[in-house]
Amino acid sequence: MKIECSSLLRSLVINYFSFFLLIFLQINFIITSTPGQPSPSVNPDSSNVKINAKVRVLGPCQLCREVVRSFHRGFKNTDYSNVDHEVAKSTDFKDSSQRLIQIKEKLCSDAKNFEEQCKEFSSKHEQEIDHWWSDERKQGIGLHDYLCIDKGKVCCPDGMFGPNCSFCPGFPEAICNGHGSCKGNGTRKGNGKCVCYVMYKGELCEKCATGYFKISEKDGIEECEKCDKSCLGQCLGSGPKGCHACKEGYIWDTDYGCLDIDECIESPKNPCQHNTFCVNVEGSFQCFECDKACDGCHGDGPDSCTKCAVDFVMKEGICVDTKIRDREVHLEKSRYITYLGLCIATCIIFQKNIYIASIIGLLVALYITAAEYTVRDVTRPSNPLEEVAGKLFE
Repeated sequence: MKIECSSLLRSLVINYFSFFLLIFLQINFIITSTPGQPSPSVNPDSSNVKINAKVRVLGPCQLCREVVRSFHRGFKNTDYSNVDHEVAKSTDFKDSSQRLIQIKEKLCSDAKNFEEQCKEFSSKHEQEIDHWWSDERKQGIGLHDYLCIDKGKVCCPDGMFGPNCSFCPGFPEAICNGHGSCKGNGTRKGNGKCVCYVMYKGELCEKCATGYFKISEKDGIEECEKCDKSCLGQCLGSGPKGCHACKEGYIWDTDYGCLDIDECIESPKNPCQHNTFCVNVEGSFQCFECDKACDGCHGDGPDSCTKCAVDFVMKEGICVDTKIRDREVHLEKSRYITYLGLCIATCIIFQKNIYIASIIGLLVALYITAAEYTVRDVTRPSNPLEEVAGKLFE
């Protein structure tokens, strides 16, 4: 009877649980399918929008140049003059429409990220390309001049800019006096103003920029060189003596010009914080952390400490770990006790046999001498200068 009741109770619990689960799923379905509620699914085009947002769109002139570049590459790849090819046996293949078709089939396939833009432009100007191939090319007119400048009107000849292909300043002899570039050069964009190189300034890049000095001048056009790194702003000539004023970290000297200040020595107090040491560099200084054995230092290494850190003690001018020091003292005591034991043993043997004791005493003396020499050589602090000198003269 108890078993039947237990089984019945278990069945009721399972049924109630299934009933409530079914109701929950139905309510959830109604909520998610209600009109006006946003669907949680991802828009399949959203990823494409992000990808397309990162694609660089070429300007008209640059895009036309990309088409011309790809065409020239295809022209070169279909040159079978040096290849034993069936098509090459035809005497008119070089200028044939069949070769043009081969070039156009792979046109823009090497444009990488701009392939679609390139193909769109080439399709739009397909008739111009065909006409150039059959007529203008034979007259010696280049594809860039014909397609991008004459017909497409998206580019200008070199040294020209803007919608009407106006001349850049200084065209044709020396654009911007050879000291800069014309804004919009070769395109239908830009205003034609000079963008000067870093050394020059002025409307036509005819003057030396700040930080540069004039080495020569011809027809009002200056040639310039960079001032010394110690100069602040403008200078009269080369080297530290040519400076108008010195940068921070330098001081003026009547004989040598701007000289580097050694802040580590000349500063009234240490420019570095506690437990760091100062190293002078050109025009400034740098601070480096002291060795872990130091509590304040004047240089690198445990031999440059002004005071030893906690758990370190000064020994022969070097801060050493107290644990190492204690171990050395213990070993030193053990060594002397060993020597004493050997001497006592020799004396005991001496009372029995003087000859054997003499031999053993001699051996003990040699052992003690060799041990002390070895210990002194190992524990002697190394000198970096001696090590370097030793390597140089090996």
